[in-house]
Amino acid sequence: MAQGVGEKVERTLILLHENGDRLPHGTNRWLSRRKIKLHHHIRMNSDDDFRRLARFAAGRTIGLVLGGGGARGFAHVGVIRALTEAGVPIDVVGGTSIGAVIAAQPAMGWDYQTMLNKNRECFVKAKPLSDYTIPVTSIVSGKKLDECLQNGFQDLRIEDLWLNYFSLSSDLTSARANVHRRGRLWQAVRASLSIPGIVPPIIEGEKLLVDGGILNNLPGDVMKELFGGLVIAVDVSRNTSLSVDYGEIPSPSRILWSRLWPFTPSLEAPGTLDILVSSTLLSSINKRDEVKRSLADLYLQPPVSAFKILDFTPIDKIVEIGYRYAQMRIERRIARIFRDWANL
Repeated sequence: MAQGVGEKVERTLILLHENGDRLPHGTNRWLSRRKIKLHHHIRMNSDDDFRRLARFAAGRTIGLVLGGGGARGFAHVGVIRALTEAGVPIDVVGGTSIGAVIAAQPAMGWDYQTMLNKNRECFVKAKPLSDYTIPVTSIVSGKKLDECLQNGFQDLRIEDLWLNYFSLSSDLTSARANVHRRGRLWQAVRASLSIPGIVPPIIEGEKLLVDGGILNNLPGDVMKELFGGLVIAVDVSRNTSLSVDYGEIPSPSRILWSRLWPFTPSLEAPGTLDILVSSTLLSSINKRDEVKRSLADLYLQPPVSAFKILDFTPIDKIVEIGYRYAQMRIERRIARIFRDWANL
């Protein structure tokens, strides 16, 4: 049907690839010359890609949203494994903070083992938050984190990912959430990971970008608004409260002495980094609850609150907990609902 003058036409760009031997490149040149709402990379030898395209056309997408929560976010890797094994397709991914990191990985086409190895290499072996500096704008310089993300994501752009992807950061200039859907992938992820006071912010034009968890730690609303369909939300920020078992915060010397002297019970108190990270999550609790109540078609909350937010060492335990929990929650009935939705 002919469109009237001035009537808006939403266009979708489909880019065909012979196979998946290498990631797409140069997509920005196609997008910059056209008014495109969505674009899709389709591998000619992949039936799954054509099924994904059909779901987008029919408004039956399945979106996966991954929340922030520091090291607890490794549970996302286990959840993705469980969804894949249950035959639940993932058409679009998005996330905040560590969720933005993990969400980018299936969008690149990484399988479970690759995700596990790459995250261990980056967050455990490279120790990206260990380059302490003079705390003028942040506690760490951010150079190790930059190097870690660049090694993992190379010079890839968001629009060149196999799956549609977005990440979220918080713009201190406008006091608004900033949705990243184009540009350098590592920089978008880095902005979403920039915990105020710990990691330096990212400057993007006139924007001063920090951790997306400040405003929206579980962006199920963004997923619903952009893509519709069914939304699977994975929340790893359940426990944002910090507490001590005594009437006041012990002095640094008292805490140190309790850990050095073998005959004195060790005192545990929230550290500077724990307080800063937990503070970023408080303002987005209401947004998270909205996602849980009304926006998520499947809400998953792996039991990982016992793990410290910035302790990346137990990655294998956290991944396994996420996997086992998702297996139990998905079950055959829930998995069947998502598979039936996805089958046109």
